[in-house]
Amino acid sequence: EYTVLLKKYELYDCLYEDELELLNEEFDESLSDTIAWRYESAIALLWTLGLVENIDDAFVPENAEKEICNTFDIITSYETLDALMSKAKLKSIEERSDMYVLYWYYHWCVVDASFNGEEIDTLYSEVVIERRRALEWALFCNGEDWDFIMDT
Repeated sequence: EYTVLLKKYELYDCLYEDELELLNEEFDESLSDTIAWRYESAIALLWTLGLVENIDDAFVPENAEKEICNTFDIITSYETLDALMSKAKLKSIEERSDMYVLYWYYHWCVVDASFNGEEIDTLYSEVVIERRRALEWALFCNGEDWDFIMDT
């Protein structure tokens, strides 16, 4: 089912090795969990395109599986990638930069708390990291691979 959708949206050839491995090899729960958090990156990218209203919170999702399904539903509600892009309205550079700065500070807070053996109730590191990665990529990628290193 997912392979058909990836090919429909002409994205199958854009998958990373670990994603292809998860799709085509034996199930690996640890790898699946790691890749599943990438839906948070998708949410941030959908926000940059004006297809998600708000991402300024970074809480622990109450139901991550439901959130993944909601993100999937947003994307698959469009017949083609061109249809999705025709509805997209890219946020201004100021809006994208402001959100990136917010997530940069969120990331700093999460890392600082971790160094001090603490947790921040209002920030969840997986959400922060994936959304920040997407926002940073959308602003600064310059042809870089998705997995370029983030500095905090």
